[in-house]
Amino acid sequence: MRRRRRTGRSRGRRAVGRTLGFSLWLALVSLFLLWQAATYRGFMSLVGEWQFNAFGRHYPTFNYVVLVFLLGLPGYLLFLRPRKPRREERPESALMRSATAFLKALFGVAAGLGGAMLLVALLLLFLPRESGELQRIDLSRPLVAQPHDGPAILSGDIIYERTAGFDEDLLVARRSFRFTPVIGVGNEPGDLRFFVQLPPADERTRRGVRSVKGVLKRNGLPGEIVRLFRYAGYRLDEPHYVLFAEPAAMRWPYRTALAQFAVGAVLALLFALLQRRRIGRFGEREPKAELEPEPAVEPSARPV
Repeated sequence: MRRRRRTGRSRGRRAVGRTLGFSLWLALVSLFLLWQAATYRGFMSLVGEWQFNAFGRHYPTFNYVVLVFLLGLPGYLLFLRPRKPRREERPESALMRSATAFLKALFGVAAGLGGAMLLVALLLLFLPRESGELQRIDLSRPLVAQPHDGPAILSGDIIYERTAGFDEDLLVARRSFRFTPVIGVGNEPGDLRFFVQLPPADERTRRGVRSVKGVLKRNGLPGEIVRLFRYAGYRLDEPHYVLFAEPAAMRWPYRTALAQFAVGAVLALLFALLQRRRIGRFGEREPKAELEPEPAVEPSARPV
């Protein structure tokens, strides 16, 4: 009896360890692809460039979900792959084992996406804020100190004819952003270092402005915009700076990523609960093995 209890406990520990391993794998894959999507590198940039050439636009949410699924398969095969059924094993037992492995995979997906949600929430908390000391950056004069993230007023020539648009079409929302280079008054556009994110055009922007107030962020351009300016023949300094006239536009990618992770985690958890209920019903319908009576032990003969 003790040996059976120890065997059951060790199996339970191994099952929990495999589920945690798969959850960690999926969390790392999700964050790795999220970093590639934010910087427009690696797999996300390759698929995005192919879609731009083939369809004229790309679908970041669809690409992200598909790539997470594909890169999550090795983790499933490594941690949760069901073992081959034995010859003497009943089909019901093999089916139950496969259903349990799928249940663990769903819980692993929910846990992995939950971990990714926590990290994105932390990154969102550490974004520059509108409060703090206001710095004034005049590009017509040499910069005395290195700019820092936070509230700022950026002055210079805004090159409206070089405005790059960026449409982000998600499953539940759509936003358009415009990024424009800013140079010193009277200077020629060479290496681009400063950009401004502009709100939708109004009478003020149509007349042209020289100073924009907002929140400055280091390396704040989306990867697609960086690639677009480089394709146009411009060189971008490293690091570059973006002044967000709409601070909400700076937080938009993080909030959308957080929302998508939350939706994915909730769906995976709901499917896991439905799968567990299904396994419970299947276990109730499965016929239990009848207990065979133990053979009677004849008393040994004693010598008289």
